[in-house]
Amino acid sequence: MSIGLHIIVVFEVIFLLLPTSLVYAYGFGLYINYFDNELGGYIYLLVMLCAGYALISLWWLVFSYWRKYRYEIPRIWRIGLYVGTVISICFICEGIISSKSGGGVGIWVFGGPVFLMLHLLSLMKEDNNCSSEINYER
Repeated sequence: MSIGLHIIVVFEVIFLLLPTSLVYAYGFGLYINYFDNELGGYIYLLVMLCAGYALISLWWLVFSYWRKYRYEIPRIWRIGLYVGTVISICFICEGIISSKSGGGVGIWVFGGPVFLMLHLLSLMKEDNNCSSEINYER
């Protein structure tokens, strides 16, 4: 993999993942200070914890995409990437529906990590000895 692709990934991390992580940390800190002891508060806490798990999974992918095959992603991180994708899509849709401006900030904050995840997965090494290939030699 060329050095140019690594530089592009660094810029993507700085401009797409770092702002989302900072917004998450700030929002989680605010939420913990004003925690509501009702059912809605617990549901929101669960969503915040799942989003944090997804961000940690994406940070793991950032630091290991260049030395792992796609099939080597551990299940715990793969589930985190799935959860993060679902949460991001839900928040983007909610932002588009409830915003008069079309949800531009929601797309930036929540769409950036999804784009980064897809880019990193496309850069990961592929296994050329895939077991799903048919071997006609006998």
